[in-house]
Amino acid sequence: MRDMRTVENSALGLSDQEVLEREFIVYDALFAEGQRRLAAGC
Repeated sequence: MRDMRTVENSALGLSDQEVLEREFIVYDALFAEGQRRLAAGC
């Protein structure tokens, strides 16, 4: 049985590496926002 994520990636025409590159942008932004909120005392 194929992993659903693999099916979705291939449907988008993206390699695993391309998906990771796009995901890291989001993870980095979320981390930065968390750091900003901690520094602001939220």
